[in-house]
Amino acid sequence: MNSNEPFLSTVLRETLKKLIKASDDRISRLLFKIAVELAITMNVVAAINA
Repeated sequence: MNSNEPFLSTVLRETLKKLIKASDDRISRLLFKIAVELAITMNVVAAINA
């Protein structure tokens, strides 16, 4: 067993957690922007049909 194995697994785990968090944050921001655009579009459609 390599003496660096626990350290490497900890570093790898933390790196993956940060990458997943960054990806999750990006997707959340983009999803919010899409929701805002959809709300604006729905308001325009409602105004046209009123």
